[in-house]
Amino acid sequence: MTAAPRRRSSAETASLFVTSLLRALRDSNDTLALLTAEEVTSVGRMPSILPMMQAHPEGRAILRDRPAISSATCDFDGLRALPADRLGHRYVAHLDANGLDPDALTAPMS
Repeated sequence: MTAAPRRRSSAETASLFVTSLLRALRDSNDTLALLTAEEVTSVGRMPSILPMMQAHPEGRAILRDRPAISSATCDFDGLRALPADRLGHRYVAHLDANGLDPDALTAPMS
């Protein structure tokens, strides 16, 4: 059985945010720093988002299934083949243009 992660204190959270933000400002290609800063600042939003998701069938399915967009679950070549004005094509084009790895987003950082 895995123990639940320890919650950070406000000082630890602030320090992690500032450190990550400074790293990202020094190097805008430091994706981990950007993702860490985003995740640290979004933690408190979930309580307000959760009721909205639970009230909608699609939201309930997302909460139940916890789908991930990764190379194991998504046909990126198929998305590339979509017309350029489609969301899937634009998503993969963004990943490609910025050298982003969708598999890096499959595990939470906190």
